[in-house]
Amino acid sequence: MNDHPRQDSAYGLLQRNSFQLRGTVIGTERKVCRWVERGGRGGLGAEHLESELQIPRLIGEILARRGFSDVDTARTFLSPNLETVYDPFLLPDMEKAAHRLWRAVDEGERILVHGDYDVDGVTAVSLLVRFFGSLGTEIFHSVPNRLSDGYGLSERAIRDAESRGATVLITVDCGISEHEHVARAQAIGIDCVVTDHHLPSDTLPPAVAVVAPSRPDSLYPTSDLAGVGVAYKLLQAMTRLRPATVPSPDEGLDLVALGTVADVVPLRDENRVFVAHGLQKLRHPERPGLRALKEVAGLAVDEPVSAGQVAFRLAPRLNAAGRLGTAERAAERAVELLLARTQDEAMRLARELDEENRRRRDMDQRTLDEALEQIEAEGVGGRRILVVGSPGWHPGVIGIVASRLVRKFHLPVILVAFDDGVGKGSGRSIEGFDLAGALARCQDWLVSCGGHEQAAGLAVMEKSYDGFRKEIERIAFEKITEEMTRPTLEVDGVVELEDCTLNMLEWVRMMEPFGAGNPEPVLASLRNRVVGYPRTVGGGHLKFTVQQGSSAVDAIGFGMGDRIEVLESGGDIDLAFALSENRWGGFPKLQLKIKDIRVSEPAKPARRAPGGER
Repeated sequence: MNDHPRQDSAYGLLQRNSFQLRGTVIGTERKVCRWVERGGRGGLGAEHLESELQIPRLIGEILARRGFSDVDTARTFLSPNLETVYDPFLLPDMEKAAHRLWRAVDEGERILVHGDYDVDGVTAVSLLVRFFGSLGTEIFHSVPNRLSDGYGLSERAIRDAESRGATVLITVDCGISEHEHVARAQAIGIDCVVTDHHLPSDTLPPAVAVVAPSRPDSLYPTSDLAGVGVAYKLLQAMTRLRPATVPSPDEGLDLVALGTVADVVPLRDENRVFVAHGLQKLRHPERPGLRALKEVAGLAVDEPVSAGQVAFRLAPRLNAAGRLGTAERAAERAVELLLARTQDEAMRLARELDEENRRRRDMDQRTLDEALEQIEAEGVGGRRILVVGSPGWHPGVIGIVASRLVRKFHLPVILVAFDDGVGKGSGRSIEGFDLAGALARCQDWLVSCGGHEQAAGLAVMEKSYDGFRKEIERIAFEKITEEMTRPTLEVDGVVELEDCTLNMLEWVRMMEPFGAGNPEPVLASLRNRVVGYPRTVGGGHLKFTVQQGSSAVDAIGFGMGDRIEVLESGGDIDLAFALSENRWGGFPKLQLKIKDIRVSEPAKPARRAPGGER
């Protein structure tokens, strides 16, 4: 792949036209959007990467814009290698944790693993149960019920450990803030090994070991690991202590990939390596549970799996039971699926989770429709935050719906589900507005709150709801400018259509997996002409062909059927898009996956030299 298709023209157009992207505001039926350049100019950095790595100039430009200014980091990024991952013993307390767990194995102690009810938690639980089980250890697992137990280490988990005779309790994806429960376990003779990726409070729980890259005293090069990533590092450490006697932890990278993508941690550095190798395992899964999960998700058993398919097809099915919490130990069905030994057992569990996911989607849609009714009744104009509540909503789906409303309105959104006078709320924010910080300023109105800048939760008494709502709206007006409410689309480069080829798509695919922290490259092409007749297909998708010079390319805009009038206006259009492939009919063909459309600015007349003809 060393042929560089029209690099100079693509690079030159980027340099000549990049100024057109900055601050450009487009008005459509949708909310005003700005196209902006991603990062800074690549400049000489892009040329250096192109020369040293033998890559197209456009790819060098994209990498340079994303901060890869030296050859070694760019080469590692393009070829993720497990040999580049960090020493697990750089994590705080890792040596204590590994030695304590090997003592438990050697002395035949019973171990209980407790994890959160989301995909990150259940994959981490499954990873450890399978590993310790292969050593002949008596190991049990516990996953909380979202509604009855709440998040984190619960009293029920400690009773579970005690009743089973466990002397060691490992937490995954939780525990770093559970001081009281950890102290209770330690007091009754159960040693706690906490593995977590969440931020600690001012003090650490009184555990035997607290393994967390987020600790202030951590020497680990990254703090971005998911909970399942921390669990994997624990197994790496144990393996390094006795390399000849244990299975390789790399066998669990399929689970690490699932949990890492689902938890929306940045796909950079180690996470990118884990996910890249885990997705390869998911193409030909050995676990019966993962084969069954692919089947109910509509993926062929040997089909390649992308990070997007993990996020939108596999993870929601694992998440469904834990999110709804409609049955005792509901989320444990996801663990049972991942640990299933036979295909029959796996298919039974996968179908149950698939049905639960259907119920969850129905709840999502009902909640979305009702929330939209409230929002439209009150109006959106001039508002800086949307806060709506209802007694009919399930607390397990309001976070998902809040995210969808943020994408629609580009405002922070808080949804509150009321039950018996108490409301459980979940909020999602926009860039630049610290939602958790804003909620902390509303504590006089709230029972509790917590989270981080972009996502947070709360509990509020129904009688205090109106007061809370007025206060959070006041804070939003204080902190959020009108400019912040305009969505932006980051563009990685401007290209000519002739540079958009299947070969260039292959180069772009070397940057996969795409996700948080490593978004799919978005390119722009200016002054294109629609040819033929644009049409809407499927559920309101926009399909058309666009031409620039002698090059014509098919394009599709998912969910963009309402933009067809822009295409039918007859003028030139600018497109922002990702490169994709359409295999309709069995033959690969390049297709532009449209992100946005705007009417091209009128061409400026050429300036005449002084004294020229008038």
